[in-house]
Amino acid sequence: MDVVNFHDVTRQFGAQSALRGISFDVLHGEFLVIVGPSGCGKSTILRIIAGLEQPTSGTVQFSGRDASSLSPGDRNVGMVFQNYALYPHLTVADNLAFGLSAIRTPKPQIRARVKEVAELLELGDMLGKRPGQLSGGQKQRVALGRALVRQPVIFLMDEPLSNLDAVLREKMRMDLRRLHEQTGVATVYVTHDQVEAMTMADRILVMQHGELHQIGTPDEVYREPATLFVARFFGSPPMNAVRVCVRRSEGVIASHRHGEVAAISRPEAHRELWDTLAGLPTCWLGFRPEFITVGRGEGVQFTVRVTDVETLGPRSHVHALWGDDPLVFVVEHGRPIPERGASVLLTAPFSSLHWFDEKQRRMRPRHKMGQVQEMPEAVSMTNR
Repeated sequence: MDVVNFHDVTRQFGAQSALRGISFDVLHGEFLVIVGPSGCGKSTILRIIAGLEQPTSGTVQFSGRDASSLSPGDRNVGMVFQNYALYPHLTVADNLAFGLSAIRTPKPQIRARVKEVAELLELGDMLGKRPGQLSGGQKQRVALGRALVRQPVIFLMDEPLSNLDAVLREKMRMDLRRLHEQTGVATVYVTHDQVEAMTMADRILVMQHGELHQIGTPDEVYREPATLFVARFFGSPPMNAVRVCVRRSEGVIASHRHGEVAAISRPEAHRELWDTLAGLPTCWLGFRPEFITVGRGEGVQFTVRVTDVETLGPRSHVHALWGDDPLVFVVEHGRPIPERGASVLLTAPFSSLHWFDEKQRRMRPRHKMGQVQEMPEAVSMTNR
């Protein structure tokens, strides 16, 4: 049985919808990351799980039990906040023990549990210190320990690493994964950082404007994005996306806005797909910068004008225009870098292409039927 189940949950704040028909499960022992831009509904989901807010409609269950009858204190949830929320006048030991003291746990049990958690989080030498004497990473570990000491059934973490510098964030990402593997406690982790999502998650839940766009493994959301929003949210630089129309008889793709033409080197190899795309007024073509090759090849060929180059150590990001549509491609260290203003022929290989309909939903070819299959509505996706 799942730890938490959301079924068709909405949350209204007056006329504003924070959540729109959200359905998903939190599995036992998994690390689920909720990712999306600010204001997309991530923190609202956490607050509903914690019982700090109630859904306007839909149902939430804890281990099969209707959560509407459970107060926040009855849910046994461990929450970790962005700002640590430590008591500055208490020592680390007293901060760790606070939750157990509040429910009148016997002092010997408190001491034993605090010692156990302090050893797990390498806080043993800091138990007598106060938060003002700790670094940001140490404060975050104390906040984790305070949530862990009560042995919750689920962890809820709301952007806990956003206040740390880049080096410390990387270390804390590894520490959190290690802690999760050691405890096996189901975790729901909220972030807007795609790196945290890709490196930490067992599954990723992608949100935008209160809607669930996709839920899947990091590999799935990167390689088979359900919507154009998901496709462009993951990846650095983000996926190139141009609105186009396919002219099958001519073997070309034309820009929807400017009529700029890109050649298809071997459309016969994907005849069924091209025939179907050619029957659509317009669609969206996506391809990732790292898979583009300079020169002629098998795929879709663009002639672009270079506008800028960013040198990033082992590789460079080359910015260009196809007509007036901006594109980015990657040149690895040691290869020739085109100069600004140069005209360059690029190839996006067939294997790297992603097609989206006019509503920006992913399309997949039905090879036997010679048709393109649209993905279902994003808000109904609950891939397991």
